[in-house]
Amino acid sequence: SSEYEKGVIKELKDWTHLGLNVPNEFFNGLPPCPFARQAWLDNKVAIIFDDTNSWQCLYSSVSQFDDVYDMAVIVRKNPLGTPEDLHNYLGDMNRVISEGMFIDKDIWLMGYHPDDEEAEFVAEDIEVEEMVDEPYLMVFIQRLSKIQEAAYKLVHKGYYENYMSDEYFSEQYAKREEYYLKLRRNENANEEEKAGQERWRRSNEKASSSTNEGRRSSEKEKTGPDARGWFTETNEKRWGHRDVAQTA
Repeated sequence: SSEYEKGVIKELKDWTHLGLNVPNEFFNGLPPCPFARQAWLDNKVAIIFDDTNSWQCLYSSVSQFDDVYDMAVIVRKNPLGTPEDLHNYLGDMNRVISEGMFIDKDIWLMGYHPDDEEAEFVAEDIEVEEMVDEPYLMVFIQRLSKIQEAAYKLVHKGYYENYMSDEYFSEQYAKREEYYLKLRRNENANEEEKAGQERWRRSNEKASSSTNEGRRSSEKEKTGPDARGWFTETNEKRWGHRDVAQTA
């Protein structure tokens, strides 16, 4: 990898260890991101450098996301646009992901823009050595279900008490929870549909088995083959079709 890529990765690791993994009063004494450090230690973070002028890399990363990694981070230098452009775009992306445009609905995107206002929880004494001169934005790709289920565990520890006082962050939480609950409803509906299909299959096999048993019993009493055979018999019994032409 290039010196630029090595520098970005070093910055991300340092920021995780120094800024996101230490207890913070804003989060009731919990780290801002309690699970980030372990993801790095377990090599569960994929860094993707995108030097194109389109979002095709993001589309591909969302479509191909699997659980080899806990998180994929797209790093992009150009074009940056404005923070509002980025966050509005990712909001639209989260919506269409939840609607099934990328098939897998269990995805949540978050973004960082170099011109974002500094978050309230960032401690003033945190200093991360800058390894690269060029600004870059980041898009974080994660499992929606993992993030929201982890959030439910943190709620009871007071993690979100101050966080929810921020209008933007509270809106993001509400939207994320909305998509999560929608995902779970869809999964439950799919499970019910699969169960119904399985019941139908078993019932059909049972009916077919009874038909075959009756046919075998009948064949024992016949002196010759029936030219109409199984097709006609099955259709008459199952569908009531009695106009099937007989063969000579």
